[in-house]
Amino acid sequence: MAGFGRYRHWALGALASLLAAGSLAAQSVAVRVVDDEGGRPVLGALLTLLAPDGRPVARALTDQAGRATLRAPAAGSFRLKADRIGYQGLVTEAFAVAASGVTPLAVTMPGARVLLPELTVKSTKRVCQLDRENGSALAAVWSEAEKALAGTQVTGQTQPPELEILTFERRFDRRDRVVEERSSTRRARAAKPFATADPSRLIERGFIEERDGDTWYSAPDAELLLSSEFLELHCFWVVRGDGDRADLIGLAFEPARGRRVPEVKGTLWLDRATSELRYLEFGYVNLQRRLATGKEGGRIEFTRLPNGSWIVSDWTIRVPVVATLTGRDFAGQPIRSDTLLGMQETGGRAELAGPAGASDTRSVVTGVVWDSVAGGPLEGAVVALGGAYADTTGADGRYRIETPTRGNFVIRATHPRITALAFGPVTGAARLDRGRIATADLAIPPLDRFAGPLCDGVTIDSSQRGILVGVLRDQAGTAMPGGSVDLRWTAERSQTITVTADTAGAFRVCGLDPDRKLWVRAASPLVASPSVIALAGERLTTAELTLGARDAIQAGVVRIEVRSETGGTPIADAIVVAEPSGDSTRTDETGVGWLRGAPAGAQLLEARALGFGTTSREVSVGVGDTTRVTLSLGAVAVALDQIEVSGRSSAGVHPRMRGFEERRREANGHFVTLEQLDARKNSPVSNVLRLSPGANLIPRPSPCNGYAAAAGRRSGYSDYRCGDSVFLPACYLTVFVDGIVFWRPDSDVPPPDIDQFRTDDLEGVEIYVGVSQTPVQYQLGGPGGNCGAILLWHRVSAP
Repeated sequence: MAGFGRYRHWALGALASLLAAGSLAAQSVAVRVVDDEGGRPVLGALLTLLAPDGRPVARALTDQAGRATLRAPAAGSFRLKADRIGYQGLVTEAFAVAASGVTPLAVTMPGARVLLPELTVKSTKRVCQLDRENGSALAAVWSEAEKALAGTQVTGQTQPPELEILTFERRFDRRDRVVEERSSTRRARAAKPFATADPSRLIERGFIEERDGDTWYSAPDAELLLSSEFLELHCFWVVRGDGDRADLIGLAFEPARGRRVPEVKGTLWLDRATSELRYLEFGYVNLQRRLATGKEGGRIEFTRLPNGSWIVSDWTIRVPVVATLTGRDFAGQPIRSDTLLGMQETGGRAELAGPAGASDTRSVVTGVVWDSVAGGPLEGAVVALGGAYADTTGADGRYRIETPTRGNFVIRATHPRITALAFGPVTGAARLDRGRIATADLAIPPLDRFAGPLCDGVTIDSSQRGILVGVLRDQAGTAMPGGSVDLRWTAERSQTITVTADTAGAFRVCGLDPDRKLWVRAASPLVASPSVIALAGERLTTAELTLGARDAIQAGVVRIEVRSETGGTPIADAIVVAEPSGDSTRTDETGVGWLRGAPAGAQLLEARALGFGTTSREVSVGVGDTTRVTLSLGAVAVALDQIEVSGRSSAGVHPRMRGFEERRREANGHFVTLEQLDARKNSPVSNVLRLSPGANLIPRPSPCNGYAAAAGRRSGYSDYRCGDSVFLPACYLTVFVDGIVFWRPDSDVPPPDIDQFRTDDLEGVEIYVGVSQTPVQYQLGGPGGNCGAILLWHRVSAP
């Protein structure tokens, strides 16, 4: 699939080679240009040596003294054309160039300025055969733009200036948030800091080309815009600037009718007062890709250097990042799916380099990262600029970054709390200039700005205000996309829910009682640390959970003694279960049981015995210590049934399962009963669903793995990702667990692995395909809401 950096850019890539000054040939013309107002030297005049047939044979720009030397191809008769941006030009009479030596030539240029036309309408008529000599407004604007474009192609006869060249790449998600950024800076003596592709190739094949599985985007540069092929194949018109461009006049262009290859359209913007070329904005047309966004395009800025030459000083190309997934549909037919992942922006900047080691050659940006949810500074946030420069905030939330680069940059802050809130990274922007300190404060917004989207995932009780956000990591500290843990907040089995991390390893649970503790259990053989989370009355609690192997967790020993409340006699065969580890022990005839290798930290012990009630107690397990605890059970009267039955009567159905039975009698949907689940004990749920006519099992891509439940048709959504992999397009079912929304199709989280549930843990499964089958109380609006639902009910004891 197309990842970051997959899209190549011919256009405006950095030149690696430097130009060496060569010796001047014998047939040379030494020109000195002055103006007619006082004889002052003219800087940056564009000189073109013309052959007798009018063909240009050499070009040069005049320096600060108004001097330039042009090399003639041979001795003979030539003319000189002199152009100056914003002024009238001239062409000299023919003069002879000697076979040896240097021919001197003095040129006096007129001082009369060229005034670009005032337009009384927004745009002028399109012209598809540009006539440069017809004296129209279009010809006047093109003439001035042509001078600057030609100036970017001409190498001064002095040593090329030393430039500092910055290149960068930024990756944006579909919400236009920066998700990755990198940059590099180098110094070089280059006549051209940036170059482009071969114009003839662009004219023939277009500006977007598929090569070896990559998509190559190109942008127009001076050589292309000045080529006769480009002028012949494009239409032009003059555009009046307004708003921020009120002082500018534009020369717009688009491909002529009949062009079928990917092309460019755009506008060259000139300063109305000085006639100098400012920048080019362009976009792509005739796109043959199925996922064109309309945002493809870029911007190229032009700058005049002190020596009179012109360079491309800034450039940006913005293109889509598309993942292509191939596979087979439910009928076995090959399919191809293109999914837009976001946008990629590639660009650069070139400017004259300052003295090495000078104190004013570094830019500084500083600021504070503020946590509006907690109402204080955020310590430990990593603030990065361009991917190459970063700093970590201290207790006051402040950072400081020094860099030799300059320009407009995105600044982003990352932190586990930001990741868990699914807001990040937190971004800002700053304009960096050498020798100056810029300020950019970043902030996690107030909770009410994103509490709604946070709670689109798992909401326990809408009447409760507690929110838990967290990140799952492995022992190496790496986020675990698709990882899952069980959260339990009372001794009742119905008060346990499984949460699954998203592609960033983050999970979110809303609607919690903020005064409770949550016990965290990981799927065996992993153990979660910490194993208990205290919400402590806070509206929002952040947790970082590490899932590691049992032998990597510090542990201790627990000695448990179970006695009766009346008389204190030992109770044999009592079962004691530790939460959240899931370890259990059975007491001996002395009422004693042992938990060896119990994870250190808080543990919740639950004891039960035949003829007695249940009790629970929280204990703290010390590392390498033996923790002793006594649990007391009260005797209860147990009424045994007089009649043996082979199943559950309707009166014996647990209240939570009565709706299941009622809906099953209506036969609207497909139902998997307890007996069917028991027939496949200790199996993943997918083994049972394979026999269901209602649901299809869609393999989740690596590294997520497992299966997602979907309706039996292809239509639906495929904008889900697991790492760099994309889910197959399918109509994924909404997942309910014990009547609570566990996952919904319009969530940013990918469809969960249905095999995280086991047959031994479930009482029943309901499958509804399409909105017509789904009971009203389980119908959800929004994208994907018409696909249907799967309801999973955890196993309970009969009342």
